[in-house]
Amino acid sequence: MLYWVYQNLLRILKPFLIVGLYIHVRKRGIAWGRFKEIRGRPTMVRDDNHAYVWVHAVSFGETKAALTLVKYIHEHHPDLRFVMTTVTKTAADEVARSVLDYVVHQYLPFDHQTWVLRFLQSWKPLCGIVVEQELWPCLYLEARALNIPIIIVNGHMTSESASKWKKVRGLLKPIFSAIKVVLAQSEYDAAQWRQLGHSNVVNVGNLKFSSPPLPYDPAVYEEMATTLQNRTIWVAASVHAGEETYLAQAHALLRREFSDLLTIVAPRHIEKAPLFVQALKESGSYVGVRSCGDPITDAMDAYVADTHGEMGLWYSLCPLTFLGGSLIQGVGGHNPIEPIQQDCAVVTGLHTENIHELVTQMLQAGALRQAKDSYAIAREVATLLRKPVQLKAITQNGKRFVAQVNPLPEIYQKLRPFFDKKL
Repeated sequence: MLYWVYQNLLRILKPFLIVGLYIHVRKRGIAWGRFKEIRGRPTMVRDDNHAYVWVHAVSFGETKAALTLVKYIHEHHPDLRFVMTTVTKTAADEVARSVLDYVVHQYLPFDHQTWVLRFLQSWKPLCGIVVEQELWPCLYLEARALNIPIIIVNGHMTSESASKWKKVRGLLKPIFSAIKVVLAQSEYDAAQWRQLGHSNVVNVGNLKFSSPPLPYDPAVYEEMATTLQNRTIWVAASVHAGEETYLAQAHALLRREFSDLLTIVAPRHIEKAPLFVQALKESGSYVGVRSCGDPITDAMDAYVADTHGEMGLWYSLCPLTFLGGSLIQGVGGHNPIEPIQQDCAVVTGLHTENIHELVTQMLQAGALRQAKDSYAIAREVATLLRKPVQLKAITQNGKRFVAQVNPLPEIYQKLRPFFDKKL
């Protein structure tokens, strides 16, 4: 009944959806010519000489992990082609940067029955691999009707998300009927999926452990390393609106400890950079802004890195990061694996609900530290910057922790039967 209401409500609202999606496309900087993809109309031509697998990842982090999986699958099935869908432009740009001739990118169609059916019929995939927890009623039920199995990979489900889905079990039951298996990223996530009612859930580990380090431009790295060679540096990465005051206060405390300090602040959403610039200036800092082309000078003590695709640069340059999205409720923390891969020690806040099991395991392994507020952040950062033995220990513990798990082979073995279908 709930699905019938959902489906018909979208039909009634279709004209308004088109207007809303048009505004979304313009706001997100997506090329106008690709607007049709959101309504299920392909802008690329399917090669009928090959079988296709559909892989979906919402944003940048999931896309990076998905590309690692796609490359691994293609090594074992070189005749396969892949249509990758994303929601965000940054994720689309990451697919483009991968330059894989066996991958085409399309934006995911909005969950309207006509549009998702058009997409699925155009690409005729053997199966759909969805990264983490995207659940779309029309998309999944149309896939089931076309005998296209859905597999959730790196399955993630927070307690908050699970609570919301429990309120609409009438929608969840038909969605789950289309999902053949959930390959969960942790036992905690697996338990959440089982509690929601899916009967085929396997904990295989976190796919992001298998992702390569974030890329960066070596020439830019050398230039920045020379500029910063005599500075004490750290990076506050993936910080969110609402965390700017904490970061400005922590920075002000650290300035008292280190006369040569440069705090690099990399907002999760670059359009929020002005909030951090303002907070830092109000704390008495001399602030540079990367998007404005400000050169880093000796007088500068804070630098807001508000550009896309450079986190690999900052993690490689800095010995230590505070990982944001963890000081305020509602975000749930961010992936600590990426900085660790580039020898960057991690401090995070206490609100890490999205990665609770991972953070617990890393704390037990001495692979990261936590701080509850600006004073604790300043204390942890100062301690690690002043005590290289402790800094080296937490960095090495992090590297060992990440190296011990590679879930790709097991994930591939679970997926392999779905690739054996005939064209």
